[in-house]
Amino acid sequence: MARPRRVTNSLESLSPAAAKSALLRLIAEGRVTAAEVTRSVMEEVESLRERLEGLLGSGAAAIGLGPKRRGRGRKSATSVPATAPKTRRRRKQGPISAERRAAMAVQGQYLALTRKIGSNKSRAAALKKAYRAADGAEKKAKVIREFAAAVK
Repeated sequence: MARPRRVTNSLESLSPAAAKSALLRLIAEGRVTAAEVTRSVMEEVESLRERLEGLLGSGAAAIGLGPKRRGRGRKSATSVPATAPKTRRRRKQGPISAERRAAMAVQGQYLALTRKIGSNKSRAAALKKAYRAADGAEKKAKVIREFAAAVK
């Protein structure tokens, strides 16, 4: 006697890569939108989460499977429009003043010197203290020159 043929859903036999390419093709052809796919996935995740909570009962909260909290300023995946640009434009920065440029150069020299000092903790602490006590880029540069001469 022959075995009864097992009926399988064609979606169950799809690999993740094949499912992804099929979804991309459907989106490209305009049969479904990316927002519809996102909404469907989010609904499926929510239903799985509810099923898991039902199976675990009150123990779900104890192991951290309760409702997810969202941080301030975070947008959900469904609130982002499907036509959002893939890359973010960088805001054009204004010109840097000479004073700011000098301060940045001094800070770079300070960081380089701290790497050069390395594991000598007392010398690094003395440099840090003197650098923080100095006011202005010129005084900080002078502190760095003095410590650099001592390191060489």
